Amino acid sequence: MTGIYPLAGGQKDYTAHQSGAQVAAAPFGPWTTNISHEERIARLRSLRMASLLLYRRHVDFIDALALAETDDKWLMHARVELDRMPSLHRRRLLASYLNLWVRP
Repeated sequence: MTGIYPLAGGQKDYTAHQSGAQVAAAPFGPWTTNISHEERIARLRSLRMASLLLYRRHVDFIDALALAETDDKWLMHARVELDRMPSLHRRRLLASYLNLWVRP
């Protein structure tokens, strides 16, 4: 299975997303705007680890998360790939990710 980003050697057209595809309004996780660079990297890695454990086949999302650690332009690409996941996969992934950040 190959991905679409430089790690996997592919490309993707985001014009459909930019022209009106749906993205959740409230930023969360690594997309939160008021966090430090180190915190963003920690959140990206946590989300990537959850993705690797649950849905390794979503390589485009996983690659975009890895690339976003060093280049912020990949954050939006990762968000687009998250929104393109089947809803059941996305809900399970986000529920698992949330459990990492909820304090008892």
